[in-house]
Amino acid sequence: MAKKVAINQSAEIRSLAEKLGKDAKFKDVFGQLQAEHKGHKFNENSCQQAFSLARKKLGFVKRSKSKRVALRKTRGHQVGGVHGGNGAGNGALAIENRVLAIVRAARALIDLTGDSRSAKAVIDHM
Repeated sequence: MAKKVAINQSAEIRSLAEKLGKDAKFKDVFGQLQAEHKGHKFNENSCQQAFSLARKKLGFVKRSKSKRVALRKTRGHQVGGVHGGNGAGNGALAIENRVLAIVRAARALIDLTGDSRSAKAVIDHM
């Protein structure tokens, strides 16, 4: 019985994509892959995934603006306003700033009255 030849599908697709360049289409790469390995049955969906990953790895694909904005959000950067973006997240930032202002005012009142019970009594008498 003849031994089956193992094909590293991802490596083959990556090398074909690199050889054909940035403007290569999946159909071109898939057709050439099938021509080089006659008799081997390739799953087209797996090849599409490998082609997509190969283009990313080779630097042929740039991230979209929405992806960059999402990454900045997860890294704790402000989105919108001065830093650009679509303004998403500014509402939460404004609420956070208001809450911090209230906490600072309460802290200042406690410092003026001496303790929290006295500060509460001042608030109750207003």
